[in-house]
Amino acid sequence: MAFDPLSTEGKAADDAPLPRRLIWMLAYWAMGVLVVGAVGFFIRFWIKT
Repeated sequence: MAFDPLSTEGKAADDAPLPRRLIWMLAYWAMGVLVVGAVGFFIRFWIKT
């Protein structure tokens, strides 16, 4: 389950194939979007009150 973003071979640290690396990249990207969206929502809500 370890992921190596610096790998130049397109593989994860556990020798996972490229599709799994893409899945992990999408998962991390989705989590980042959710965090940024939640923070922005709470900031707007806090400013309104």
